Amino acid sequence: SASLVQYSSLPWHIVGEGVSNTVILMLLTPTVALALAICFSWIVLRSKLPGRGWFDFIAFLPHAVPNVVFGVGTLLLASYVIEAVVPAYGTLWILLVAFIVGRISYATRMTNSGLIQFHRELEECGHVSGASTFGVLRQTRGVTRLDRRDDASVQRLAALAQHAGVGDFVRQRVFERV
Repeated sequence: SASLVQYSSLPWHIVGEGVSNTVILMLLTPTVALALAICFSWIVLRSKLPGRGWFDFIAFLPHAVPNVVFGVGTLLLASYVIEAVVPAYGTLWILLVAFIVGRISYATRMTNSGLIQFHRELEECGHVSGASTFGVLRQTRGVTRLDRRDDASVQRLAALAQHAGVGDFVRQRVFERV
């Protein structure tokens, strides 16, 4: 007969730790990825830097690399390269870095489409009025509703993808110990 008796023997402290880590990653990954994507998009589409196409290439490169390669690369980076400076191996923060790098390609495509909708004259108007580049970026992205939808889409979809990825990891960890 089916019953829920088996759930009483689950290590609930591990489940709670997994849920809290999932929530942290679901909140931080999309937020940091969106902030970096806005910076990348601004450099690629609005700046006059030589070699700005390389920024676009670097931002889209994670889309072409499988997640397993990122996982192994992050493991090697954390355990051999930066271990002496930042002891990140086995922490939540190294997972955060790997997930941000994995989500940046999608986020830059969404922010590119939102930034293309604004004409340069809107930004030039802000500069003429005395605003800094950051001030113009903040005002154009915060006041208009065009980019709010793109930013919200990036946040939601990256959070959902984060939940799915971390959820699989937590399930494997819980059921290994039971």
